Amino acid sequence: ALTYAGIVAGEKWSNAVLSLGTSLVGAVPVYIAFDEVMGAQERNKKRRETLLRDLSSDNRAVKAEALRNLRTSNWLKGAQLRQLSFRGMDLSNLDLTGADLLGADLFGAVLQNTNLSEARLVDADLRGAILTGANLEGANLEGAQLESAIFDQRPDVGQQSNS
Repeated sequence: ALTYAGIVAGEKWSNAVLSLGTSLVGAVPVYIAFDEVMGAQERNKKRRETLLRDLSSDNRAVKAEALRNLRTSNWLKGAQLRQLSFRGMDLSNLDLTGADLLGADLFGAVLQNTNLSEARLVDADLRGAILTGANLEGANLEGAQLESAIFDQRPDVGQQSNS
């Protein structure tokens, strides 16, 4: 290996370049792999942002397609879904842990087996929603409208004002 002492001692520059070149050969695949991982993460971040933005579309087909794509990821955990309308939509089996659904329109939505633990459902419209098997542990339902909502057992929502 080339050292400072070797350069000072008069080693030829060609040896120095050769030594440096062979050292870098192993670094190139590592850099390429790192670049691929970082690129994939950036693409995933942009894809998530696009799909979450599509959930706010007035076009039901666009919204449904975004939900289909999001269903296969954990990208809805903790998502900001404030004031969005999911009226009558099938949100079964989604993981909405910690999602912010403040003022969301979930009228008649199907939320069977959906994880809504720690979700913020303040002022959400859940009238007629089907919540059988849904996990509402730690969910904030303050001001949520729950008339005609179907539960396995009615949640204990001490903060709820519209029962």
